[in-house]
Amino acid sequence: MSDFSFPGVNSSMYWFIGAIESIDDPEKSGRVQVRVWGKDTIDTNATPTESLPWAPCILSANMTRKTIDARPNDWVIGFYIDGAQALQPIILGIIPGITTTV
Repeated sequence: MSDFSFPGVNSSMYWFIGAIESIDDPEKSGRVQVRVWGKDTIDTNATPTESLPWAPCILSANMTRKTIDARPNDWVIGFYIDGAQALQPIILGIIPGITTTV
């Protein structure tokens, strides 16, 4: 058997919970910027929103639109597709009814 290296193999999935800071995707593709708890500092002077990576959101296969009903301060759950490098986040979903201000 080959030694594969992709998310989900050898415990390379790095999950996170965070809060949406921006939904103003310049590409208009439905991405959001998330401040990840435990990784990104809450000090927006030290880590400004503009420096956070853009995270695409997984949509249901039967959806046709490119945006989600995400709002700043909504909590989200996701994972990093690049594992420990933690530079390419993917949003799996919004945790409904929970918001925060950082």
